[in-house]
Formats: sequence, structure tokens, C-alpha cells
Amino acid sequence: MYLRNGVSVMTKLSKLILMVIMSVLVLAIAGCGSSESDNFTGKWITKNPKTNVTVLDIQPKKDKQMVIKSDVYSYQDKISKESRQRFSNDIHIEYLNTLIKNSKNEEGHINKNKLITEEATYVYNEEEKTITIDNVVYTKYTDDKEFNNKLQDLRPLKEQEIKDRTKNDNMFTHYYDKFDYDDSVLNK
Repeated sequence: MYLRNGVSVMTKLSKLILMVIMSVLVLAIAGCGSSESDNFTGKWITKNPKTNVTVLDIQPKKDKQMVIKSDVYSYQDKISKESRQRFSNDIHIEYLNTLIKNSKNEEGHINKNKLITEEATYVYNEEEKTITIDNVVYTKYTDDKEFNNKLQDLRPLKEQEIKDRTKNDNMFTHYYDKFDYDDSVLNK
């Protein structure tokens, strides 16, 4: 057709159309690239903690192989002070509950919506976007504030567990004067 600076307008138009088509194809292919491992990849946290808060960090290794790092946080209780008046059945107790952290790493493979390891099977629920392991539900980890709130939720549960241990003691009346908490493991 017409020449402008030695290059035909049709050649420029053909190149432009080709670039647009290639861009559309690249975007279409990128959108279809979602894999089963994407469902599991990321950080997860216990939805409703009962005795501990668990944080899972699940990352792809190769093909359908995954690496799971789990950090389990729970309170270990210890009597810090106990006093009893002479000739009295009243016992006054103070507790120090220390947060402990247990970590482990394991590997597994994905089969459909399941991540299978030697110790457990992680089931991904597409509808709720959760993972379930042995009837414990995990949601995507959003931030440290959520983690700290879950630790706070553990405290009254731990206090109730301690009280339940002595409720059938017919000889003494137990008074729980104080529950202290040491979360220094989080600073390490």
C-alpha cells in the first residue's frame, strides 16, 4: 500500500494486530494456569482453637509435591504460688501459663482436593475455602492481629481446664487468685 518512511501501512497494521492477538492469548493462558496446589499454598490458622493455635505454612515443592511447616502454640501451666491457712481447707493458687511452640515439617502430595502426608490428610473445601485436618478447620491466615486474638481466645479455655482438674476435690476449696501469661516465645 502506501509507504511512509519506507514501511508500508499494512505491515505496521499487521504487526499491531498480531501483538494484540498475542497479548489476548497470553492473558487467556495465564488465567487458566490455576493448579490444585494453588488451593493449599499459603499460610493457614486454626479457625476455632480449643487447646492450641496452629499456623500452617504450605508451599509447593515440585509437580504436586508440597512442604508443610506447622507451628503449634499452646499454654503450659505451672503453679507459681500456693498458700493455705493453718486448719483451713482453703487453698489459694496462682498460675503462670507459659506459651510454648512446637514446630514440625512434613511433605506430602496432592490428589484431587487432598494433600496427603504420612501423618494426616489435609482436605480442601472449595466452597468454604478452608482446609480440614482431623476435624480441625483452618482458614487463610490474614495477619498477626488475627493470630494474637486467637491466642487471647485460648486463655479462658486454659483457665477453665485448670479449674476443671480440681472441681471434684472434696477435701479442699480451691481459689484461683491469679493467672499470669508469658508469651515471650513470640519474641524469639
